[in-house]
Amino acid sequence: MEEDKVLSNDEEITKEDIMEIKSNLQEVDEDLIVKNDELTNEQANKLLTELRTGRRYFSAAGIGDLYIKTPTVRDQQEADWQYTKMLGKALKEGLPTNKEMEKILDERGLIKEIDEKVDKLTSQIVKLLVELDEIKNLEDKKSKKKSLELAKKIASLRDEATSLKMEKDSYFTNTAEGRANEARMGYLLYKCLYRVDTNERYWEDYEDYLNETNNNLLAQAMYQFITFSAGVSAEFIKEFPEIEVLSKLMAEEG
Repeated sequence: MEEDKVLSNDEEITKEDIMEIKSNLQEVDEDLIVKNDELTNEQANKLLTELRTGRRYFSAAGIGDLYIKTPTVRDQQEADWQYTKMLGKALKEGLPTNKEMEKILDERGLIKEIDEKVDKLTSQIVKLLVELDEIKNLEDKKSKKKSLELAKKIASLRDEATSLKMEKDSYFTNTAEGRANEARMGYLLYKCLYRVDTNERYWEDYEDYLNETNNNLLAQAMYQFITFSAGVSAEFIKEFPEIEVLSKLMAEEG
């Protein structure tokens, strides 16, 4: 198999390239309450390589090297058909629609309660990130101690906010649209996951995908597919400001 061209760190990155990546990052960041939009040249190069080649490579434990490719128009059309079929089936089974579920949750005050908590946590995170940014590169002992305290606090608040967001999303996983979207995403994963050594699809047919029992593989591959499709690094969590600070300071402590 011919190797995809990997951009060197010296290759010129245009302003438009950076804006495209940052736009993609911002879309995902807002959903995950991320407020760091800085990209290193290495990170930008990696994302640009994936954008230009239409592939993302990764390794799965016990399986080997795999890659995700960009879905074709036909792939998208077939996935949309899977969505339509599952939507009809779910409605026949009596699953509520997203609007119906939202109405139920709204009547019970659950969405408002979660949104208010997330908004409050987000405000705290933003404020602490500003404080952290002002001192994270200072080398004196007092600043390092304060940076560590801030980073731990931000990480804790972010975990809490993310858990709340996941709680809210979980209400919609068993709606008709939620079930249909799961079918659509699963079909796209089946069509877009390939083995590096053979350059062939990981699953020979859709039934093989539906019968897959390796949940770790399914979770890892879907995560790679979603982040790849959104145009963000699979390791974007490690790039959060507080995680970078924690990693650096804890490494210094040995």
